[in-house]
Amino acid sequence: MLSHASWRIMFYIAMGYGGFSLIGTFFVYFPPSHPRPDGLTRWQEFKKLDFIGAGLFISGLAVFLYGLNSGGNTYPWNHAGTLAPLILGLFVFLAAFGYDFTMAKDPLFPWYLFRSFREFSALLMLVFVAGMVFFAASALNAQTILYLYTADPIKIGVYSIPSG
Repeated sequence: MLSHASWRIMFYIAMGYGGFSLIGTFFVYFPPSHPRPDGLTRWQEFKKLDFIGAGLFISGLAVFLYGLNSGGNTYPWNHAGTLAPLILGLFVFLAAFGYDFTMAKDPLFPWYLFRSFREFSALLMLVFVAGMVFFAASALNAQTILYLYTADPIKIGVYSIPSG
């Protein structure tokens, strides 16, 4: 019966879907051997990656998000346990862009892309704002269904499936 379903059934459905997708991808996806027309092998392309910029970006973002998560939960917002990760993470995150804009040979974030505002940067800002509107709306989805359609929690869950 549907009212006794737990999270496990959704986990098993997702596992089946993931397995089906993995097998389907294995049988129908054949990537090109040289995606870039520069004649380099995959190992040569891998060695040219900007590991310093990627490391700065990932570590700065992780430390900054830790500071956001600890603020108000683990520590108060004005505590050093919150402020230090926020400030340090922001500086390391911005250092990734500074490094890529100035010193990297093959940067992850090339300056010429960010400099072309109407062709690239404006689109990034538009996608960011649209994404924030989507997440705000999806947080209110269950409330909307509750007040407009039904108070049954099972139906609210079923109606919420399309929004992820």
